[in-house]
Amino acid sequence: YVDKNELGLSDVTYEVWTRQGHYADPDRTNDGNGGLPLNATFDYRGNFEYWNRIAAGMFNQFNLQQDNYFQVPFARFTNTIITGGEVRSFYITLKEVGALMQAPLENWEDFGDEQETVHCLDNGGDTSCQSNGGDVKQPIIHIGEGVVSYPFYTVPYFYHPKKFMGKIYYSDECATRSPTISPTRKPSNKPISAITTAPTTPEPTIAPTITASPTPRYFFEVDNKCYWYLSTDAQYELFSNETSSSYGMLLPLQSNEEDNDGVFITSL
Repeated sequence: YVDKNELGLSDVTYEVWTRQGHYADPDRTNDGNGGLPLNATFDYRGNFEYWNRIAAGMFNQFNLQQDNYFQVPFARFTNTIITGGEVRSFYITLKEVGALMQAPLENWEDFGDEQETVHCLDNGGDTSCQSNGGDVKQPIIHIGEGVVSYPFYTVPYFYHPKKFMGKIYYSDECATRSPTISPTRKPSNKPISAITTAPTTPEPTIAPTITASPTPRYFFEVDNKCYWYLSTDAQYELFSNETSSSYGMLLPLQSNEEDNDGVFITSL
């Protein structure tokens, strides 16, 4: 989700970066000090050399798919695998303006906790959703941190625990085979390689998004695959009057240990 009032009329540049594992020691002592790693054994915040860019482009308030929501087009997102039980971190940022919306934490929540989501099957038409406790195989969003500037810095005081607001789209094995589950258009015969190690592919070309219409998934459709997404819409509705916005968001995403083949992240 983005703050439409903050966007203005000009195009805004977005970027999505990722790295294998947690972006900082998940066992570090935060102690309410704005993300200060009091005893961190590793911390990759602010170090682009440890990250890989998997999406980039431009949009404005006229490209929003719905009020205050922008989805990275599937064709501009490099599909990224998270194997079963493993964690992959994502850094989502806007370059020119701090318009990325984030939700505050409840008193009992802290960074690293599992974030409440709704799990939805996306078949290109009607969707079927259930709470995050209803499917043991779904990925888990861990509470991450808001980033107050672009680019992100190594200074820990620039980070504050916040909850991601939006949707994370992914492909996974279907629970049962169904002829009604299919992509919105015939997929390409040429698969897109999954990222299992640090990719060496060129950075995406930045160009304006010219339409707010749904974009096709450029993903090799293997046997018995379904498309899903995790949504924080319930959190958005709950905190709509309490949300803040900033330039970026860091969050760890974990594939469930029982999901042996892992998941492909296809957009957010």
